Amino acid sequence: MSDLNPQPRIHVGEAFAGRSILLLGGTGFLGKICLGMLLEFFPEISRVYLMVRAAGEAESRIRFDDIIQNSPAFSPLRERHGTGLRNFLNKKIIVLGGDITSDNLGYSEEQAAEVAKNAEAIVVGSAIVNQIADKGCAADLVQTVKSFTANLINGIR
Repeated sequence: MSDLNPQPRIHVGEAFAGRSILLLGGTGFLGKICLGMLLEFFPEISRVYLMVRAAGEAESRIRFDDIIQNSPAFSPLRERHGTGLRNFLNKKIIVLGGDITSDNLGYSEEQAAEVAKNAEAIVVGSAIVNQIADKGCAADLVQTVKSFTANLINGIR
């Protein structure tokens, strides 16, 4: 006989409401789509800490601004918010430099502490494109993210 007790449904909008996430690789192919959809379909998300690989914070912000202006993934947001898009994004997104190949993802202790205090989920959309054929690359990425996550958890305790 089958189980007659249905499992409760997960309401994604409720799950994201008022919560913050760390999105690694948010300017890559999948990351742009993920970020655009998160902001389009779940505007009640509190904050997205967005890692953008670049030499520094200013370059990270320039890369992010270029993607917002030009990526088709953000067309629905541009249409919905019009001239208010910049204000909406400034409230929702904190652009962080970072590098998935660096210890602690390249974050300073202060940045890591802020993310640890506030981010409730990590979404990984990162890749190392120039090393994609390297079979050890995926394992290294997993280890780096696991290490960073462990540091976040230890920082919360």
